Amino acid sequence: MDAGVPIYDLPVGATLLFENQQIFLDPTRHELETLDLTDSVKSAQSGGIITLGYLPTREQVCLFTMEGKMHPDFLSQCTETLTNMSNKILAVLRHHLVKKTSTGNSHGSDN
Repeated sequence: MDAGVPIYDLPVGATLLFENQQIFLDPTRHELETLDLTDSVKSAQSGGIITLGYLPTREQVCLFTMEGKMHPDFLSQCTETLTNMSNKILAVLRHHLVKKTSTGNSHGSDN
């Protein structure tokens, strides 16, 4: 925006951590450090982490990483959750960018 480079989309991303039956969106460092992905006897839904990058205008996944094991149906559910979360993050980013642009405050404090 400030460099005069046209932006066609605003990439957003989200991370989901799951362990046993608990799901954490945008996990904290502590939550990430407590997840043990080294146990080879874990079941298909016992633990893992997924990061998804998303281009909302194109409705396109531009990044997908996964560690751990999960059932394909659960993977689909997690991917949908991350896509929905990315759209919510996008709404906040757009609001903030519009506010900054309309006030002409591109380098000031975060209001």
